[in-house]
Amino acid sequence: MKNLIIAVLLTLSFPIYVQAEAGNTSVVSTLEAPILMANINQDDAEKLATLLVGVGPVIAARIVAFRELNGPFVNLEMLLEIEGFGPKKLETNRHLLAL
Repeated sequence: MKNLIIAVLLTLSFPIYVQAEAGNTSVVSTLEAPILMANINQDDAEKLATLLVGVGPVIAARIVAFRELNGPFVNLEMLLEIEGFGPKKLETNRHLLAL
């Protein structure tokens, strides 16, 4: 039964804590899911809307339109020029954004 529980936890990417001795608990393994990055210079609106937090089809379409009109983004802060994409949204998504 113990092995079954460990297998389920590994499958669900939870950290597993094993008690080796009384009072000594340590992390044996942690698994992390890969983070999918949104490339604002290459991805289409549908992909941007899927990958970015708080960005739906309308704002994603604005990102693509801005890129087509002005050329590639040279930094992430250029997103602040897009209506509906403010500083909070930039910080929320910074780790998901690539140029």
